[in-house]
Amino acid sequence: MRRATRVPELLAFDLALRGRWVPNLSEPARPCDAPLSWVHAARAETLLAGFDEAGRGALAGPIVVGCVAFPGELLDQPERVVGLLAEVDDSKALSPKARERAFAATASCASWSFGCASAREIDRLGIVAAAELAARRAYGRLEIPCALAVFDRGLSMGTKVELDPSSLSPLSSLSPLSPWSSLGSLSSLSCRGGRCPVPGRSAEMSICNEESEPKEPTKLNRPNKLNELNRLNVPPGVAFTKGDTRSLHVAAASLVAKVTRDHLLERLSRAFPGYEFAQHKGYGTEGHRRLLARRGPSPLHRLTFLHAIDGADTQSC
Repeated sequence: MRRATRVPELLAFDLALRGRWVPNLSEPARPCDAPLSWVHAARAETLLAGFDEAGRGALAGPIVVGCVAFPGELLDQPERVVGLLAEVDDSKALSPKARERAFAATASCASWSFGCASAREIDRLGIVAAAELAARRAYGRLEIPCALAVFDRGLSMGTKVELDPSSLSPLSSLSPLSPWSSLGSLSSLSCRGGRCPVPGRSAEMSICNEESEPKEPTKLNRPNKLNELNRLNVPPGVAFTKGDTRSLHVAAASLVAKVTRDHLLERLSRAFPGYEFAQHKGYGTEGHRRLLARRGPSPLHRLTFLHAIDGADTQSC
């Protein structure tokens, strides 16, 4: 039986958030000193950018942060959103095949990008700072200004806004609209700052900042220098507990992060045979721990994580 879509609920949350942050799409509610230039520059494009990560608890491989911004003209047509993005949900709630389909649907009508921080960077900076670095890389590649960044709890780009989710009043119903038109100008907005690979063609999307790790992809998430990233004019951000189950933007970003990272680990499994990265995706499964005990760590392993291997996250799908 086909699963019920959660898109109306996720979209209602984002529409309420957009209305709370930028009443009448003109000026922000200003819970902090956010420059109005962000809003004016973003008004014709989008107002929200969603961020989520994949690989935080893994023993090996990069952490990947996905970033998704849906154009305002699409969000203003709820029925169209539901039709185009019917399978979008938190990536953990979907099967691998459903994630691929939902990712492809997201890529068809959104601007999206991703950023990585390598195992070496995680060891050097710590996982929290590495995740922030990956988020900044993702936003730097998005190449469009946004008024507000929406994060799953535990992720940020450094500029935070306190916003009580109970202050949001999600729309009780989505207004019926006139029959949908063709995608039209939306197609020109798709994948700005990201690539639109055919699902399964990992070579087109496995770009990661892994210069220090042998045989890893060497094309970089630009900008990749810390000083360049620090000059990014990042928008203020708000984080929600289980944001990927509340916000359409964050749920879509979770798909970008998860699908991108899975494809990358499949490529790295061929570059580093014997560790079965394609199967466990770097997480601390029983099989992965056995291989580590027998072979020792590879250049992809996070050495600072291995001391806690017995309690490591065992997510593998």
